[in-house]
Amino acid sequence: MKKAWTCDGCHRKGYVGRDPRWIATIELTAAPDPIIAHPADLSKDLEAEIKKLVKQISKIPEQELKDEVHKKFQFTLCRACQKRLLRSPLPIHHRHVRETSRN
Repeated sequence: MKKAWTCDGCHRKGYVGRDPRWIATIELTAAPDPIIAHPADLSKDLEAEIKKLVKQISKIPEQELKDEVHKKFQFTLCRACQKRLLRSPLPIHHRHVRETSRN
């Protein structure tokens, strides 16, 4: 008996060895931009600011904090959904998609 798989895009059923499938991986990582300190920031009570931030962070679920830094998704796609992803990799309205962002 062949092992079945399901397309995460359209829920079509396929079988390993019979139906081609693609694995799409999307990885989101927070950009390591530098923090820019302004002179006014340096005059603040840093210990009080840190305590304030820790208190704010303690109210946020651990997984949500992790997802803010890094999140990875993996999808199994059939041929039709793979082609659709190649045509429009971002599910947002955009004028032009570049293969690699220059940001």
